[in-house]
Amino acid sequence: ALMYYMPDGTCAGQYVDTLTLIAKSIIFQFTTSDGAVDEIWGNFVNGTWVGMFGELYRHEKDLIINTQVLTLDSYRDFDFTYPLKLSYFIVIIKRPDAMPQWRNILYPFSTLTWGLLIATIITFSTFITCILSHQNIISDPVDFFIMVSSGLLSQPMEDRQVKVWWARLLLVMWWLIADILVASYTSNLVANLTVPAFPPLLQTLQDLVDSQKRVTMPDFGSTLPYYLATSTTNTLVQFNDRLEMLPVTDWSEPYGYFVPMIINQDDVAVITHNTFHYIFRKKVQHL
Repeated sequence: ALMYYMPDGTCAGQYVDTLTLIAKSIIFQFTTSDGAVDEIWGNFVNGTWVGMFGELYRHEKDLIINTQVLTLDSYRDFDFTYPLKLSYFIVIIKRPDAMPQWRNILYPFSTLTWGLLIATIITFSTFITCILSHQNIISDPVDFFIMVSSGLLSQPMEDRQVKVWWARLLLVMWWLIADILVASYTSNLVANLTVPAFPPLLQTLQDLVDSQKRVTMPDFGSTLPYYLATSTTNTLVQFNDRLEMLPVTDWSEPYGYFVPMIINQDDVAVITHNTFHYIFRKKVQHL
């Protein structure tokens, strides 16, 4: 582990070992402490540093060891041994359950396609039925309307029922289109029956802002809320308004709260990239 307590209460770990080697090399002594008085790592609030970074800024501490997102403010006020090449925040959300199997019959076509298809069937069937009925070409308009509408089901029709050339041409074109649609639907249906279908996923931050999901983040002293609130991008400001900061109750695992919260309540959690080790250690397969 990077840092941990020994049974006798002393602090140990990779960070302490590294600092011990440096201290022996350039001859200085150091002591360790549990953390800042306000129990915050390092947050920039209203132009002031709080947490351990605040103590370092006020010269109450000489150095601190951990990772910190490199921003213009932290770059201006502190010296770093080396900047992180990769540091970012991620959004964790539960993977949605598969949709009911019976709904697969609707998935080959999108909602828009279904709407246009139904509108086209009703419009074309009504149009040609009304014209042929008005010219006394057909004797039973209702039966003819049903036969034209059922073209997608490949229902046969008596050839001699319509004798005018232009009506026969329209019906041939209609049945040709119907055969193409049926073939397209059938092929897509086979794929949807073999592959589980899932609800639409949240793809962008704006999708998350527009959703009704609860967005949470452990209040360990991150600079993210400050920069979200002061951003000139409307989406980031709205995201910050939705962001709910939760107090950290167990500093040995500050991210332990979000796994049951996301799985059981379908909430969203914002964490740093280096907390994925918690998910892998707990073998969570739902995210």
